[in-house]
Amino acid sequence: SNLGGIFADWSRTVPAEAASKLSQLTDGNASTTTTYVIAQRWLQADAPAAMQWIDAMPMGTTRDFATLDVVAYDATIEPAEAFKWAQTISDGQTRLEGMTAAAVQWAAVDANAAIAAVQSTQLTADEQTTILNAVQQQVKSGMPPSPPYFNGPNVHVIKRNSGATGVPFD
Repeated sequence: SNLGGIFADWSRTVPAEAASKLSQLTDGNASTTTTYVIAQRWLQADAPAAMQWIDAMPMGTTRDFATLDVVAYDATIEPAEAFKWAQTISDGQTRLEGMTAAAVQWAAVDANAAIAAVQSTQLTADEQTTILNAVQQQVKSGMPPSPPYFNGPNVHVIKRNSGATGVPFD
């Protein structure tokens, strides 16, 4: 929408102000895409303030995708924290993608800690296996992982290499 474009432009220069006004206009039920864009930009400008804003959001799709922004931002800096953030995502598939991305990054610096963290979660055995297989693949490769990339609220994607493409979700 045109309003989304206005907020996206505004968030380039003053993301905190854009986030504040968006929250006032939408009463917490912001456009997921607009919130996602503001979160990305605010994390780059002032990560602690952006994380506080995201943490205060009500559970749901909008918060889930803003949390993916935190995971992508934090995974290469503090992967253990990114993993904790990913665990707060309410949608199961989105949570699994975020946790996998964070665990893969974490494994590059401390594989044993990443594996222990995955095994200590309340995930199903299949979900744990999904993450642990990705971690094992990362460790075997011996290469540093590409930073995680989530392509917004309309597409689920974790970019593992330059050839990754987005796949629309149901």
